[in-house]
This record gives sequence, C-alpha cells and structure tokens, in this order.
Amino acid sequence: QHVYDQHDITTATKLLALEILDGFLVRGYSNCSADERVQLRQTVLQSAQAPLNRVLGRKIAVILEGLIIRDFPQRWTTLADDLFRNLWHSGGMKVILEAFTLVAEDCTDSDFNAKISTTRRNDVLKGLNEISSSFLPLFFQLLQSQYSNLQQSRSSLFQMHSYLLSGNRTIHSMNDDERAAYQIEKRQLEESTLLLTDALATLEKFCATLPVNWMLGAGGDQSDFVAAFLHLLRDPALQVPALGCLD
Repeated sequence: QHVYDQHDITTATKLLALEILDGFLVRGYSNCSADERVQLRQTVLQSAQAPLNRVLGRKIAVILEGLIIRDFPQRWTTLADDLFRNLWHSGGMKVILEAFTLVAEDCTDSDFNAKISTTRRNDVLKGLNEISSSFLPLFFQLLQSQYSNLQQSRSSLFQMHSYLLSGNRTIHSMNDDERAAYQIEKRQLEESTLLLTDALATLEKFCATLPVNWMLGAGGDQSDFVAAFLHLLRDPALQVPALGCLD
C-alpha cells in the first residue's frame, strides 16, 4: 500500500507504473532479448493474479494484449499454458477476457487494426485458431458455472425476501447474521452478472470477426455457444449482451 499525506495512492502509483510499461512496449520492447521478453511477460502475468480494481485490471489487459500481438505465436509459444492452465485458474479470468476482446479488435476491426501489420495480424489469428481448443471450452464452462451461480443467488435472495415478508419485515429489520448472509448472496449475484457480461462482450467480438465454427462446437467439445446465447436471452439482465452475440 502506498500512502501520501494520509491518502491512499496505491492505485494511482500502480497505474503510473503500468502506463510507463505500456509506453515501453511501443518504444523499447522490440530491443529486448528473448530472455527479457519472457521475464517481462511473467511479471505481467503475476500482476494479473493479484486482486485488481476495474481500472488496474483494464490497464493490465491492455499490456497483455500488447504482448500478445507482438510475440504470439512465434516468440510466445507457451501462451496457451501461461494463460489457460495457469492465469485463468489463478484469478485472471477478467483480465484474459478483456485482453482477448482487444486482440479481436486490433486484429480484425478496421477501426483498430491500423497499428498492426497485415502479416502480424494474420500470424496472431492463425495462432489463436490453432489453440482455440484450449480456451473455448473454458469460456463455455464460464458461462455455465456463472449462470448457475447467478440463478442460485437470485433464488436465495428471493427466499430471503419471502421469509421477511411472511413476518411483515423488511431488509432493514435483519439481524446481523441475516444481513451477512444477504450481503454474500447479493455480492455473488453482482459478481456473476458482471463476469457473464464481460464474457459475452468478448464472445460478441469473436462472433463478429472470427471463424463462425468457434461458436458452433465444431471442434467436438460440445461448446455450442449459440445454444447458450439463446438460453441467456431469457434472463433480463443478460438479454442485451446475449443478443449482441447473436446479431
């Protein structure tokens, strides 16, 4: 934690360091040796595992995307393992989702891809296609698990409200134990909804710009994203992002 004049400046200090690193990717990264590139990538991946607020998470995702479009697949041959066997299961889901959204934009969207050469874009897209079986099932499992969590928390909150109403009570009359249980379910509902929204934003980019068979379970892993999107249309909180994937 960084404190200045009794004010917590931790986020500001970390954000400044990340801004400097982001600038270095543009101006100095090409001069790094292979070992230096590996060391820098590992440092960024370790940072992505730490608890992050939305601002810091977004900036680390930008840096991670910058490393992907510069090094993958030729120089970063371990990307699938680094991201989806390690970081994905160590608290880095949100960072990965956001980084992949940016990769899809930079490699396929004409509004973004001017900064990447055609050869480099093609290399990255070819590499992603080759490792898609490493991450698409994880994305599909994320939709399944988080939607299950969302439904469970929503059901628990409904039962809590029904219990209070049966006694002519409100949430303001909860005792400490009831309030703690209520806050846990409310927080789980909010977190699951946000993570699902992030995942659908990434998948919307995939649907619009990357091979359509990615979304149809063509690889034999039963990840039929279209069926999942249609199912999520029933949920008012997820209708808009799910519809965006189907559009």
